[in-house]
Amino acid sequence: MQAIVVFVSFAVLALPSSGGATTLNVRDVVRQGLVFHPTLQSAQAAIQQAEGEKLTAISPTSPVLAVEREGVPRGGSLSEYGEQRIAISQELEFPLKSVWRASSARTGVAASRQNAIAQLLDLEAEIRGTFTEAYLLDQKVTLLTENVEAVRVYSTQLERMVELGEAVPLEARRARVEYLQAKSLLDAVSNERFAVRTRLGRLTGMDLNAATLESPGGEDVTTKSAPVDATLSENPDLRAATLGAEQSATDLQIARFGWLPDLEVSYFQQKAPAEPKPDFWGVEVGLSLPIWFWLGGRGEIESSSARRRASSAELANLRLEAASELDRLTQSINALRESYRLYQSEVAPAAKEAYDLAMRSFRLGEANYLQVLDAQRSALGVQMDLIEVQGELSINLVELDRLTGRSLLGADELQNLLNKGK
Repeated sequence: MQAIVVFVSFAVLALPSSGGATTLNVRDVVRQGLVFHPTLQSAQAAIQQAEGEKLTAISPTSPVLAVEREGVPRGGSLSEYGEQRIAISQELEFPLKSVWRASSARTGVAASRQNAIAQLLDLEAEIRGTFTEAYLLDQKVTLLTENVEAVRVYSTQLERMVELGEAVPLEARRARVEYLQAKSLLDAVSNERFAVRTRLGRLTGMDLNAATLESPGGEDVTTKSAPVDATLSENPDLRAATLGAEQSATDLQIARFGWLPDLEVSYFQQKAPAEPKPDFWGVEVGLSLPIWFWLGGRGEIESSSARRRASSAELANLRLEAASELDRLTQSINALRESYRLYQSEVAPAAKEAYDLAMRSFRLGEANYLQVLDAQRSALGVQMDLIEVQGELSINLVELDRLTGRSLLGADELQNLLNKGK
């Protein structure tokens, strides 16, 4: 009987680079995406708005300039005044309230910056996830292309064997069906890869049709140890919520001390032609009387206290959710790495051994094509499972980086991107 060899790959391979094709790594694609996407402009605008609100919050009220002329005779002009007074007055908030208000405004700017970083990290996670998906689909297409060619050759050889009387028609027809199914699967995965690459191109503004994608993991993510140093100290959402709680506490202090009087300072020059010394100047100092503090002030305290409780509860809730998500991701990463090692060390070798045994039996006439087909399908399924595990592991690592506030670009470069809009 004529020997027929079906090729099945047992290694996760990168898509080979074609001549002249652009090779892209995930870091460069992420940076291009952050610069291109309107999320960056939105984040920069939010910071700018917060800084503007800070200036508004710490700015005193506008001074009042007043000109007063008295003793003008009936029917006379304003220049016939008997007495003239020119005054400029300024209202000043009690100094302690001004200090707290400035502190609250600065905290608001810091919170807006953390929210902006969170926006960029969300976008980066989306780009990295899409890049990883496209890279893994490249691997699937490579694997399935090889499988389609092998099944095609197998089907052609079986048809010739049927003509020679060395195989039954059923086997040839089954091989033909298998070829059509393999080609259909390849077409579906190829279409999916096109859609994912199109989505990645829209996120980054890049033409990825002819580009080769490098492995997004850098080092082999399947063999790294679990990230035991992963903490939530750099999580921008928690930082923003913490700053929001601090700001609400400061606002409550401002409300509680609303009974402190505000000041009004006025400087004036007065001219009284009828007096022996007609020109003189003076200063007036006044205090506001917060006699309605029991009503409006108490209402502001109640509102500020409620906002503080709400922000504290939101912070506590975020901490619980983030800690739970960190535990889930860490456990999932450990489990996926163990699963990948198990596939590589036991499942994949067993599938290859079964396939080799089926091929030897087929050559000796002890097995038919259907048995070889089952072994081939099993071997291909193991390889596809390896790609799926690798993809799920990579996505979990992307989510872990987002949760812990880590960027491929580094914190300094993110800050630089945000500052460029100023």
